[in-house]
Amino acid sequence: MKQILILLVVLLLTACTQQVELQLAPKVKVHVSQDSDVVLELSEEAPAYQALNQWLADHKDDWMTTNGRYPGGVYVQSGETGIQVTNQFVILYSRKNGKLEANYIQEKTRATLAVVTALGKE
Repeated sequence: MKQILILLVVLLLTACTQQVELQLAPKVKVHVSQDSDVVLELSEEAPAYQALNQWLADHKDDWMTTNGRYPGGVYVQSGETGIQVTNQFVILYSRKNGKLEANYIQEKTRATLAVVTALGKE
């Protein structure tokens, strides 16, 4: 019975995750949550851009759907897609009816994407 329950939990978790393929636009805007007046522009040559783009390429699987709001971190605008990087999560947003809505979330380790979260401390 215990094995059946574990199998059901694994199947449910697998069914709840999705694959998301996202590549950054050649130039992105970074909004820092602590200071809404600060907007940085990153190009493909920037280390933070490269780190985020590589992380997105390496983490296409296991995205959970979400519709919540997550405080802190930095927000990267890439075309019509938004990517929020906090100490714990990466959240993907899209624009619906003129407003941004969270769609997918994936947990990350604190050290992952430190070069991106450091943009909010500069």
